Amino acid sequence: MKKALKIFGVIILILVLLGAAGISVFTGRAVTEEATQLVSREETIQHKALYREEYEAFAAKYPVEEVGIPSTTFDYEIPGILAKGEGSGHVAVLLHGLGGTKTSMSAVAEQLLNLGFDVLICDQRNSGEHPAEENSFGILESYDALDALAYAREMAGPEGKVLLYGESFGGSTAVMAVARDATNVDALILDSPLTRGGDLFLETLAEVEAQEGIPASFMALTANGYARMKYGFSFSEANAADWIQGKELDFPVLLIASPVDEVLSYEDMVALYESLESEEKELYVDEKYGHIGLATQGPEEYRSLLEGFFQRHL
Repeated sequence: MKKALKIFGVIILILVLLGAAGISVFTGRAVTEEATQLVSREETIQHKALYREEYEAFAAKYPVEEVGIPSTTFDYEIPGILAKGEGSGHVAVLLHGLGGTKTSMSAVAEQLLNLGFDVLICDQRNSGEHPAEENSFGILESYDALDALAYAREMAGPEGKVLLYGESFGGSTAVMAVARDATNVDALILDSPLTRGGDLFLETLAEVEAQEGIPASFMALTANGYARMKYGFSFSEANAADWIQGKELDFPVLLIASPVDEVLSYEDMVALYESLESEEKELYVDEKYGHIGLATQGPEEYRSLLEGFFQRHL
């Protein structure tokens, strides 16, 4: 009898453990799927209607060609567009924000073209025509950015300069790419950058806990484990500010931040700026236009800002 009870107890324990493991996997998968689909690909395609006229006018004015950049990390090509100006030899790589695509940065692209840059804009993961089916707060996207920078460097040649420009979510990608390898970067511009994606993830889980009663710590633990297993990263690594901490940057950096930004934290952007170890860094405080609004709502002010930055540093 004792032996039978012992065996029964072991069986119950195994079932409990299996049940716990099943709940953990289910929770981790559900949280990860939500966190990597903040905006679906279908939504980014639908959003194109919001700026279609602007892009069509841009494409009619400047020679634009579709490009596919082979990924050196993943088994796909990175879809992009290349717009060429008057051939100064400088190239700007633009990284759009969450919900955008390679056609959503016409205002920025036109200003840079007028200032002597050719412009390369790529779809980020799970956006537009990019084949990857998940976002990662810039972690995996940064590998694509490095490939785009290498492509731009080959275009620019030894005398040309390569500018990396990231707005909002693309700012996180840009910072992580520079932290991985800044070899092909001659200047960096960050407009309203996402700086602490990992903290934003935890804040969202805390809100879910308050509403649903599921412990945020459990959701974070299981999601980090699932994401690590499936994609090779964890959400705890999604703070771009942590990536760049202590990295010496031997190129100029311009960071645009707005105290009236209603999307991301102005204070976090200033903290990122203060942590940047560049002797040629500038902070521009936009008091009027909010999140990535300067380029579209204050074009003359924006052009003057970029022109001055380039004159001082490039």
